[in-house]
Amino acid sequence: MKALSTSVIFLLLLIVGCKSENEDLKTFKKGEVSFSLELIGESAATRESFNLPTGSYLQISIETAEGTEVLAQDSIAILTFNGTFVSAPLELNEAAYLLTEFMVLSPGNEVLYATPVSGSPMADLTNDPLPFPFEVVANEATSLSLEVLNVSMLTPEDIGYVSFPFTIVNHFFVSVFELEENGQTLTDAQGYIIQESDTVKEFSVEPEINAVTFSGNDTVEFTLVIVKDGFAKHTQNFTIKDIYDDYDNAIVPVSLIPALTFVAVPGNYDNATYPDEFGFSLTYQGNITIDWGDGTVEEGSFVSNYWASHNYESFGEYFVSVTGDLATFTEFYSYYGQGPMKAINLYHLPELDDLRIGFNGSGECPKVIDLSRNHKVRTLNLALNHDLEEIIIPELNQVLHLLIQGPNNISTANLENIIAPIYESVVATGRTGGAINLGSEEEFGETAGPPSESDWAKLRILKNEYDWFVYPDPDSEKASFF
Repeated sequence: MKALSTSVIFLLLLIVGCKSENEDLKTFKKGEVSFSLELIGESAATRESFNLPTGSYLQISIETAEGTEVLAQDSIAILTFNGTFVSAPLELNEAAYLLTEFMVLSPGNEVLYATPVSGSPMADLTNDPLPFPFEVVANEATSLSLEVLNVSMLTPEDIGYVSFPFTIVNHFFVSVFELEENGQTLTDAQGYIIQESDTVKEFSVEPEINAVTFSGNDTVEFTLVIVKDGFAKHTQNFTIKDIYDDYDNAIVPVSLIPALTFVAVPGNYDNATYPDEFGFSLTYQGNITIDWGDGTVEEGSFVSNYWASHNYESFGEYFVSVTGDLATFTEFYSYYGQGPMKAINLYHLPELDDLRIGFNGSGECPKVIDLSRNHKVRTLNLALNHDLEEIIIPELNQVLHLLIQGPNNISTANLENIIAPIYESVVATGRTGGAINLGSEEEFGETAGPPSESDWAKLRILKNEYDWFVYPDPDSEKASFF
């Protein structure tokens, strides 16, 4: 049984090809092109016998009408629909192009078919020899039919090629999906191919069918690693032969599991000379799994506060993911340099109430704290983080305590984007008794921002009309000097 049925492939192709109106606005200068294959033959019987081994693929080269190289021997998946062979759609900028190379290769990288080049001995057999001109129109999908010739009895020179790449690198295809409440959607990510602990390939994954090529024996095992912020790291072991045997059209589908993720930087605090213990605290109910990013996986089951710690053997950056009962997570704590990190993704913690990442000083701290999906956060303690630049507060929020005294890198403009949604929410809900501490050089560290005149006006209203503690005092004479 193949792992990906033809109907699923067809659905995948539709997902790749369809775009919402909003997406069209974002990519208004791009369109799509796909290629169908037609065999050059002397009889109808020859044409009807046209068949390809599972896992065959296209190798194409494209340049602009002006001669600028766009693709150079790139691999594209071939899909089968009712006996017709069609390539996966290719997204290109709106422009005029020339198709300069078009070959069909087997899973073993042997050239099976190719389109002859103009001027070659076999060029007269096709109505459209290469270079083949075509246009990509914005927000439209163009389908082109290319005639190909069986090259088993031909030399490269017969069809105008310098050589055939009989021994090119291994290849397969991958599509990555996000698992969410409403199903799954294609997404972008970062991919890696690892063999014997060495990273032999690093590549970007787009929300489409992605070609992956790398050198090596097709029977040697490798590990496919897919990483995306907010999702657990995906690892899967294969050989190229396994993929050809088990996956239709050599397309590997990957479904990413939602997670709390961050990039741990152990020991990056106060010029530490060894990694030391890395730790953080969670409050949740249920079960969790922590992947520490160095091959260590920890299981946890708790109903209250849980302190998670790990000793790394060396300095570095480690992608840490926490999966499990994410909907029960209410608190996250990493203070006093206990868990220096470069980034954190809180996207899948809808019940988060209390976030404390502070007093990291000159150690690593996320530059951006994105709470756009965390509408229930009430306590936000991000004091004394030198690297902190931006906090994204959702329009609908419940923030009651905000501590962001410096030194930090929060600008006046970014501070306005922090105070405005809190202020508007307080006015809309009548929330009283809160606190905002921006700090000062005299007592609580450097002042974040500093606040603009508009912010000072909002802070005065919070203090005087909603009984909020605000520091520095917006009514003091010194407030206007910050």
